[in-house]
Amino acid sequence: ITSKTEGVTSARKLKIEGSEIIEECDSAGDRGTTVIVRDLFYNLPARRKFLKSDQKETAAISEFISRISLAYPDIRFRFICDGTIRFSTPGKGDIYQTILTVYSPQNAKKLLKLSADDGHFSLKGYVSSLLESRNNRKQQIFFVNGRLVSSNVFENAVKTAYSDKLFEGRYPSVYLFLEIDPSEIDVNVHPRKAEIKFSDEISVSDFIIKSIREALLDKNATTIEHEAVKKTSIDEIPVFDMPENDFDIHIQQEKPNIPVENVQSPFESNAKDLFKDLRNSYDRSFKQEQLTLNEEFEGYHTEKLRFTSLEPLSQIFVTYILASDSKAFYIIDQHAAHERIMYEKLLRNFNTDERASQMLLSGSVIELDRSASFTAEECLPILDKMGFYLEPFGDSSYLLKEIPYFMELSEAETFLYEFFDAASEGKTDLQIRKDAIISRSCKSAVKAHDRLSISEMKALFEQLDECDNPYSCPHGRPTFIKFTEYELERMFKRK
Repeated sequence: ITSKTEGVTSARKLKIEGSEIIEECDSAGDRGTTVIVRDLFYNLPARRKFLKSDQKETAAISEFISRISLAYPDIRFRFICDGTIRFSTPGKGDIYQTILTVYSPQNAKKLLKLSADDGHFSLKGYVSSLLESRNNRKQQIFFVNGRLVSSNVFENAVKTAYSDKLFEGRYPSVYLFLEIDPSEIDVNVHPRKAEIKFSDEISVSDFIIKSIREALLDKNATTIEHEAVKKTSIDEIPVFDMPENDFDIHIQQEKPNIPVENVQSPFESNAKDLFKDLRNSYDRSFKQEQLTLNEEFEGYHTEKLRFTSLEPLSQIFVTYILASDSKAFYIIDQHAAHERIMYEKLLRNFNTDERASQMLLSGSVIELDRSASFTAEECLPILDKMGFYLEPFGDSSYLLKEIPYFMELSEAETFLYEFFDAASEGKTDLQIRKDAIISRSCKSAVKAHDRLSISEMKALFEQLDECDNPYSCPHGRPTFIKFTEYELERMFKRK
């Protein structure tokens, strides 16, 4: 560690190996602090044994430094890995500029500014618009009185604020800074003080929910089109301009002396409520009966229903198909059913060895979050097999030149961002591929409130018969519920 404050003639240097001070002396240096870390856990074999790959560990370090830099936007942070500057923050007190630097510009452009104060609590920050969401909570970052925290109160408040605005399984990006009387929080509930307890959690939660909803519903609210986003290209983002050395973090990766084990780590009467209750009941029973046939499909050890044997009768609420045969009455969720059909079709395409892609006339730039960029390189062979061809294009960017033939460019870009996010979280190839296919099949399937003709219903039934598992959508929700004559008679108190 080398550190120099303003107004002194020389810096002070401290070198430690293990717990022993090896050197302590005056040194040359600019104003600021530099921390250099080498050979972490060299003397702790148990810890070192369970380290992940260099790329994943570096990604975790990058993510931590990125979050800390948001807590202290007035301090300039520079992250150097193996002699290469990976990012540096402006250090001018502008939180948005810091977000722009350490996270992707695409994400930053879709943020809404939030500012609220009720005299008791003060909340500021940025939240994603309703047009932008992710498949994880990785970019939900919370600060209380400048402290980076992990908080269920924040997470649940954000979830509630967006509950009727985003699809299930999608999460907004939020960067929230709460100021509160220190006497109303307890920071001593975790050794690292990463978790805190509020004396009045309900009031805090209500304030956060109200503040976010007001930001989302403000008719004057627009996503940020910051000048830096409008006019800068990837290479023009001020990442490497460092006239002063304020706070440097160096990571020098070295080959360990012992083997490292990589851990892979929706009626408008009482009938509406009745239908929901029935649906929930069948949801539970289906989940209890589901059995895993193999790593790709879930199915049932029972005689397979032939949907083509059913007679489609009509469509209700422009969402559910009514059908029957001589034995029972069926209600089919058209979206869930078509989602299953699309999922299995896409899965077969992805599982073929033949690479089917289309070349783009002009490449599209994929700009990654800094932490995700560290694991991107090892994802390229997997993506190439799936029909994506990318070339390095700057420090944390790639040029997309080919995409799978069945995808639109916008779908391919969304796919890639979610793929890289999942990879940086340590998900396996199979998990990432399956999640991405589920997302694609959901977007491609017919939606609730799409009108279908009788012929279209019959065509849907024909395709369901071709599925290995037509009983549930890829998310595990049932594609249909079934009522026998006996069950209907019991509901009408005939039995």
